[in-house]
Amino acid sequence: MFPKSFLSRDKDSSHQPINGFTLTELITATAILGLVIGLVWSGLITMISGTQKAEEELDRKHELNRAADFIADDIQDAAKVSSTVTLSGANAGVFEITKNDGKRVAYFMRPKGTTRWKGPYILYRKTSHMYHAQALVDGLSQRTPICLGNGGQVKQSAGFKVLIMSNKHLKVCMAGYLIDNEVLTVSRLISVRNSS
Repeated sequence: MFPKSFLSRDKDSSHQPINGFTLTELITATAILGLVIGLVWSGLITMISGTQKAEEELDRKHELNRAADFIADDIQDAAKVSSTVTLSGANAGVFEITKNDGKRVAYFMRPKGTTRWKGPYILYRKTSHMYHAQALVDGLSQRTPICLGNGGQVKQSAGFKVLIMSNKHLKVCMAGYLIDNEVLTVSRLISVRNSS
C-alpha cells in the first residue's frame, strides 16, 4: 500500500535536509531579543522619569512666579505700604499694605509644622476681613534670597525678603525649593500706583 522508500529508514537512502532552526540558535536569538528589549525598556523608563521631573520643576517655577505676580498685583493696588505689621494673627509679618477701601493685607511666614504643605516655610496672606490666613505659596527656603536693591527698609523672614525703597517702590524676592533641593529666587520690582 505504501511504497517501500516511504517506509524505509535506511541510512543510505538520500533525503532532503529538514529546514528550520536548531535549539541553540533559538536560545541565542531569544537571549539577544531579550537584551534588546531590556535596553529599550530601560531607556524608555529613564526618558519618562526625566520628563516627569522636568514637568514638576516647571510647575514649581510657575507656582513661585504666580505667587510673585499675585503679590505684585496686591501691592500695585495699595494706598500704603508699611514694614510694620499691625494685623492680628500675622505673627512674624514681613510687610502690610492698606488698600484704598481701608482693608489691610499682611504677608508673613510660618514654618511648615504639621500642615500638609511643603516645607520648610510657607508664605501666608491675611486680610483684615479674614478670620484665618491663606497659604499663598509653600516650599520656601530657610535661606534668605539674594535680593539687591538701593536703599530703604529691608524686611525678611526665611525665604521671603522685601526691600521698601520708597513709599512708591519696593522689591519682593522669594527663594523656593525646586526638585533635588535646588533653590530658585524669584523677584519683582513693583511700583505702587495708588500711593499718596
